Amino acid sequence: MSEISPEREQTTQTISKNSFALLILLGGLFLGSLFVDIGQLVLGRGFSQSAVREHEVLEQGGRTWVAYRDPRVDMTLLTDPECKACNTDEALVWLRRVLPTLSVSVISQNSDEGHRLIKQHDLRSLPALLFSNAIEKTDFFAQAHSLFQLSEKQYLLNMEELGLPVGKYLAIPSMTDQSIVLGHREASLAVIIYSDFQCSFCGTFHKNQIKKLLDEYGDRVVFVFKALPLDTHPKAPLLASAALCAHEQGKYFDYANALFSKQHELEQRSNTKQELKNISWMAKLNWKSFSDCLDQDRFAKQVEDEASEARKLGVTATPAVFIGNRFFSGAAEYDTLKKALDEELSEE
Repeated sequence: MSEISPEREQTTQTISKNSFALLILLGGLFLGSLFVDIGQLVLGRGFSQSAVREHEVLEQGGRTWVAYRDPRVDMTLLTDPECKACNTDEALVWLRRVLPTLSVSVISQNSDEGHRLIKQHDLRSLPALLFSNAIEKTDFFAQAHSLFQLSEKQYLLNMEELGLPVGKYLAIPSMTDQSIVLGHREASLAVIIYSDFQCSFCGTFHKNQIKKLLDEYGDRVVFVFKALPLDTHPKAPLLASAALCAHEQGKYFDYANALFSKQHELEQRSNTKQELKNISWMAKLNWKSFSDCLDQDRFAKQVEDEASEARKLGVTATPAVFIGNRFFSGAAEYDTLKKALDEELSEE
């Protein structure tokens, strides 16, 4: 029989010690888990890992806990606590139905964090719903990813796509030197109107509400008219360009009246440009200057820019009106607009 060398005997002893230490460690972990299970059973607090692994539904203290495949999704709700129109209670109820793992934190627009988020994500309106990128791993995102816009590793929910109205605008449409402006250009309060000359509601709105507002507030308020040709109205961009050509001669409102009154005729005519030139002659514009303007597509780019600006603000239908930072979608009643104007003017 061969003798065991001192080196081999030392190695064997080391392995034995290590194995014994490992057994003690595993035993301790097992007993610790067992004690946790027993303690939680006796005290009625929390769930053990084994319970969570083995069950999808657990009950404790009158509450039911359900396991979901979706990860926890953190959402930041940026809002103005003073803005009644910014209430999202119903939206959150719906979101929690489709995203049961949703965790919501509310941030005020006026806080330091609120200012940071507005700047970071270039937010234009409130409320704003920002989701962590964990939303990517949910069934809801897989089915409705078009509702989300990626922004700085977070996802901004498109409220307009869901049919939820904007509560408050943080930015309003701009007024440039090229804008169609009527009323008191230097006034501090602006009324900005988006319209489409193929939109029948816009025609009624222009004739009734806007005409009356101009007559009553034109010396105190600046009125800005912008184009928002809808995709369903193929002639609307050309009609808007024609209105800008008329404005170049100081005849916007008269020409707009004529366009709206001849909506049906313009729909039927194949040579729309010629008809627009005929209207300019009847409206006593300089026919040659107007024709050159229209033939050169002088204002086509401005029409595109105005429509793009509107869509960035979430405006997708006409008529639409901004009074200060208040927004009115559709043909709002005259009394509603008048009340808003009076309130804004009284605060100046």
